[in-house]
Amino acid sequence: MTIPAAVFWFLAIWALLSRSTLYVYLPWLCLPFGALAVVDPSMSFGSTILPLTVAVAIFVVKTANHRDSRRIMWRSATDIKALGLFTIFSLYAVVSAYICPRIFANRIWVLPMRMAVQDKAVPLGPTTANFTQAAYTLLSLLFALALVGYLRSGDFYARRQTLIKAMLCGASVLIVTGVIDWLGAKASLDILRNGTYAIVGYTTLGDVGRITGAFPEASAFGATTATLACILYFSYASLSGGLLKRWIAPAVVTLLFFLAAGAASSTAYAGLLV
Repeated sequence: MTIPAAVFWFLAIWALLSRSTLYVYLPWLCLPFGALAVVDPSMSFGSTILPLTVAVAIFVVKTANHRDSRRIMWRSATDIKALGLFTIFSLYAVVSAYICPRIFANRIWVLPMRMAVQDKAVPLGPTTANFTQAAYTLLSLLFALALVGYLRSGDFYARRQTLIKAMLCGASVLIVTGVIDWLGAKASLDILRNGTYAIVGYTTLGDVGRITGAFPEASAFGATTATLACILYFSYASLSGGLLKRWIAPAVVTLLFFLAAGAASSTAYAGLLV
């Protein structure tokens, strides 16, 4: 087990067992580490279990542990005006992940994410990735439902402040990894990239290096940075006054936009334009 993984498991156990709000902060603190395997891939059938995956599961479990939260989550999942469409989409994704690779087996050629860019495409067929992607989709749905349950099952104003502060903390970590990359110290982030993904961390656009942070490639970093920047931008009005709102939040959002542009990712650019 690597040192970053050991640190994560310490925080994860603390968040799960303590009564602190660490479980709210942990998913956002783990967001920047998109290529860090916290479980040896040989123990997870070659799949990369990210810290974000475990942190989100802890948040869902801690939130669903309260009766009011569970009731709110169920209502949101079954209400078409709330997250009902997301529920339908998730169920469709799970079913299609099992059926489609079998229906189109050997008819479509794909390039698996675990393979290097220069490797050849392979015929489509059932793999463990079908199950992991379906699990990620379900976990995303549960995370969205848990966020609703968390916000509505207590003091909405106080919990909203906590959630925004958690996002700001995660954004700060994302900025640190991006700045380290931008300053040319990419090699120092390699310890955070031990997943089975195809790592493309040293790419350039013309003569300019693309910022990848601790992600496997620039597009993932750019999309995450742009998304978080937009969420914080639209959450700014909900922040309470003081130093956090006047200086820290604007500085964080500005740096996120700068790093998203530095990733030279079409996904990030499209997100910023939208």
